[in-house]
Amino acid sequence: MSNSLDRKRAELAAVNTPITASDIRDSWTRYHGDEILTMKPRKWLVGSWLPLDALVLLYSAPGVGKSFYGLSLALEVASGTEWAGEPIDEPLPVLYVAAERPTDQRDRAEAWRLHHERDLPSGFTLLHSASPPQLTNALDVAALCQEIESSGAKLVVLDTYARMTLGLEENSSSATSPIVEALDRLRRATNGGTVIIVHHAPKNGDTPRGSTALLGGVDMTIQLSKVDTQIRARVEKANAGREPMPLYYSLVPVVLPPEEGEEACRDGAVLVHSGAPKQNPALESHLFDLLAESFSEGATAAQLLSSLRLDLDSPKLSAGTVGKVLTSLHRDGLIVKEGKARLTRWRSISISSNLLQSPPSSDSQ
Repeated sequence: MSNSLDRKRAELAAVNTPITASDIRDSWTRYHGDEILTMKPRKWLVGSWLPLDALVLLYSAPGVGKSFYGLSLALEVASGTEWAGEPIDEPLPVLYVAAERPTDQRDRAEAWRLHHERDLPSGFTLLHSASPPQLTNALDVAALCQEIESSGAKLVVLDTYARMTLGLEENSSSATSPIVEALDRLRRATNGGTVIIVHHAPKNGDTPRGSTALLGGVDMTIQLSKVDTQIRARVEKANAGREPMPLYYSLVPVVLPPEEGEEACRDGAVLVHSGAPKQNPALESHLFDLLAESFSEGATAAQLLSSLRLDLDSPKLSAGTVGKVLTSLHRDGLIVKEGKARLTRWRSISISSNLLQSPPSSDSQ
């Protein structure tokens, strides 16, 4: 194991004895056949969205909301509530390394507190330094490891990668590889926890900025992007488990009270989970009714497209549009998907299409 080998290296270095190939071999663990199953399986902090004992890269173009997302996730984990619709079993210690604009996180935390009407969790720690710790500096990395171990943090958020790698040639694989090793040291310091690295994407790009060595070194990537007025979170890479369906969030305004001695209120915002935008509400309703009434045994996308073109007198209706609507209905749990590729069939669940409409208000009942 790497920790025992590190100790062996240190012991030998103390007496000026070089490490040998046999020392390295002795540090290896071997599993034969079914013995591999004696290893503990992958565990999750948040099902399908946050693996434990992992490095997670959270990235977006500037101004999308990655720091809002990272802070909100950190506060929910420290509170032991839920995230992405999945319950968090218990409150866990969280360390948030604010390497840039900590006052922004202070105001966002206040907005979170007011919106949710509960105190900020005591297990949440915001760490700030006038000189942000650098992942390129062995002493800084060692200090962060000590901080993680002493606090018992099971979730560490590094915000941002750029501010913690000043002077790094981001596009260089040889320069980035030692950073990945430093991040892995932080992961090991969590003793089975998770490290999230908040990073940038180019303004008009869909991939994290910099060398692919960073991408190759993490266990999961989560991309945030703007969709109209919402923020979409999508898992782009998952070394364990499947990629979940994208989730959507909104920034809700929160009025912050005036500071002592001042009269003017301050503007704030909080990130909240919201439903996915509807692709085409009218087409969704019609397609749902078509599946329920005419294709009770299910139908392929091609069959549904042909029927819709006739029903709606819309010969130019595209397969892509119908596919998006089917995916939206499936994501909302209104239809089921059976089979794969060309054999895929879609079938309605035995409920009325009025579930696609907003529920009546209490005044109308």
